[in-house]
Amino acid sequence: METNAELINTLTDLSAGLPPSLQRELRMVVHKVRYPMAEILTKVPGDSLTERAKALKVSRQTMYVWASEKFRPTKVQAKRVAKVTGVPIEHILNDGFEAGNDTGRKARKKAARVAKGRKAPARPVVSAAPRRRSKPADRKRASKA
Repeated sequence: METNAELINTLTDLSAGLPPSLQRELRMVVHKVRYPMAEILTKVPGDSLTERAKALKVSRQTMYVWASEKFRPTKVQAKRVAKVTGVPIEHILNDGFEAGNDTGRKARKKAARVAKGRKAPARPVVSAAPRRRSKPADRKRASKA
């Protein structure tokens, strides 16, 4: 089995003849191999995972996702991890890539979803004249009649 250094060299050599999109993907893989998030998270002070998560102000589930390399921390979270662990922020983020966005594109805003075939109900017309509140005496007279 190859060591991490040999694997990184092999991947770097492979990326020379590939299209830019695949080169970007390979650079991300090399970054994850070079700076594994699981090792960075072991530097967070605390005996249990819960204590480490509290120190970073995230949930235990988030710690598991980071350690499994499914996602990397956002910029704000990466700053917090860097401050607590002493690891440079460049090692935590995806090598200058936007955290959590593996496509390299800006995240687009999603439009609000509307059920098909249904229209939004019309808003009721509100009159400008204030409503007259009935007095307790008026209510008593109305109930006697």
